[in-house]
Amino acid sequence: MTAETVTAPVTYGGLAQRFRPLFEEIAAGAAEREDERILLHRQVRQLADAGFTALRVPVELGGGGISAPQFFRLLIELAAAESNLAQALRSHIAFVEDRLYANDSVWLRRVAEGAVLGNAWTETGPVAVGGVSTTITRDGDDYRVDGTKYYTTGSLYADWIQTGARTDDGVDVIALVRRDATGVEVVDDWDGFGQRLTASGTSVFRNVLVPAEDVLVEADHPPYDTGVYQLIHVATLAGIARAAVRDVAAEVRGRTRTFSHGNGTRPSEDIQVQQAAIC
Repeated sequence: MTAETVTAPVTYGGLAQRFRPLFEEIAAGAAEREDERILLHRQVRQLADAGFTALRVPVELGGGGISAPQFFRLLIELAAAESNLAQALRSHIAFVEDRLYANDSVWLRRVAEGAVLGNAWTETGPVAVGGVSTTITRDGDDYRVDGTKYYTTGSLYADWIQTGARTDDGVDVIALVRRDATGVEVVDDWDGFGQRLTASGTSVFRNVLVPAEDVLVEADHPPYDTGVYQLIHVATLAGIARAAVRDVAAEVRGRTRTFSHGNGTRPSEDIQVQQAAIC
């Protein structure tokens, strides 16, 4: 979302043509996964391997170099295929925009190489608004992170977890913790309403070693950071709405039984049904 972002000479039609076969494959199993609670490890890796998670990374760093409007338009198509995936990748997408703003070639290259990021921000318990109980302390030239986070969307699928923590002197930082690091435990215990397959469960960090170069100051976020997160939500909702229209229309088209007081010989030809479907 910055002027420094390199945009590849690609049309949206060409971009969509590249990804739609994968989206169609993902959509074909969405209902079964939802019913059977089959997590999305395979689908997240498919997207990363196909380059979807690095589409906003500049071409010279190994990414797709597409514009923000192109990407969010494509995200709507992904959400229409499997809304859980769009939500599970929310923190990853926002992180990429963050690193574009910071002109951080190191992390952008990691994303281009296939790294996927989750998040660990939310805490529960007796913590005041704006408070952080997760700690990060010096260990020589590096750091140690301790704490428990909840609602850690996407972290079970991630290679790295963005972990909010506070230093001894009160500075809020983001520790980028390897998902497979010693002391990291991610639990699939999300039982809230909706988002069943986003792996939005609990993440625990017990004396986890984090190299100094993988610690970012939270205050360095772009000023539009919150807007990016909300735009991802809106794109996901747009995809859900598109899928609902598609599924309802398919259901109505397949019905043959009508009623004596109906306005058409088939439900799909009834103007009242059509009006309700449009609404």
